[in-house]
Amino acid sequence: MDFKYTQKFKLNIKNKIIILLFSTILVCFLLFFFIIMPGINEIKKTRNDIRDIRLKIEEKYLSGINAKILSKQAPEINKKISVIESFLINPDEQIEFISSLESVAENNNISQTPRIEYDLAKKKNIYKEVPIKISTEGRFEDQLKYLNDLTNLEKTIDIESLDVRVISKPRNILGLGSDGDVYVSFFITAKTFWTN
Repeated sequence: MDFKYTQKFKLNIKNKIIILLFSTILVCFLLFFFIIMPGINEIKKTRNDIRDIRLKIEEKYLSGINAKILSKQAPEINKKISVIESFLINPDEQIEFISSLESVAENNNISQTPRIEYDLAKKKNIYKEVPIKISTEGRFEDQLKYLNDLTNLEKTIDIESLDVRVISKPRNILGLGSDGDVYVSFFITAKTFWTN
């Protein structure tokens, strides 16, 4: 009886090849999933880590270069800022600004009424735009000189609109030109620039 049992399980060449092939595939499958796949995943993770480190190093390098460039340009930037600030009106200089407007009007024999509209100020980054409305009366030639002097003030005035009207005779103006002169009134809408 033992003989029959062992004969049943005797392997022929065909069965040996199938078992060998199956065991080889099983071993390859186990090698692939337990050795090769974890290795591939580790390589991918390492590659991503290297890329992240390289990007951080490049970022630090570029920020260092930018810092060097900015430190070299700092004196030039400060000069430009001081030039810009010289055109801006400091709130402490309000009286001087109004006095300079009055001086320009007086030098050109013009009667003027300035109205600075602080409540309509628009804040910008380093300054604020404050609207100003100026109404003037005087001889036409004097008004042109007044406008020229107004645009040449140390503090910047940006004229947005100018309404010109001919008036029949000067009002509240003393000692202006001959009787044949043309008198006009200007209504100026402009922006002034003030420090915050």
